[in-house]
Amino acid sequence: MLTDGKENASETPQDAVRERVETRREKDDWEFLFIGANQNAALTADQMGMDRNKSLNMSHSGEGAEEAYRSTAQSVSRARQDGRMGGYTQEDRQRQDDAEGS
Repeated sequence: MLTDGKENASETPQDAVRERVETRREKDDWEFLFIGANQNAALTADQMGMDRNKSLNMSHSGEGAEEAYRSTAQSVSRARQDGRMGGYTQEDRQRQDDAEGS
């Protein structure tokens, strides 16, 4: 899940989103990664029923978006090799910090 943190007139209450996420996690064994700009991604992920350690604060820039996609691709590749989703690494978070300073 990726968001820029701006309200886009969504019509689905957050409680309903959380219920859907939890249902998919429990019934279908889904894994979620959450990327958010302009917010505390870990807090937002937690509020929606996702693991905090599988969230990433994205720099609100082209470089930040590019690095977020790169980090996500690497995380999915690791999951395919290991059989489980590990989330984002400290290196992923550092690249976002570096993009923020650019």
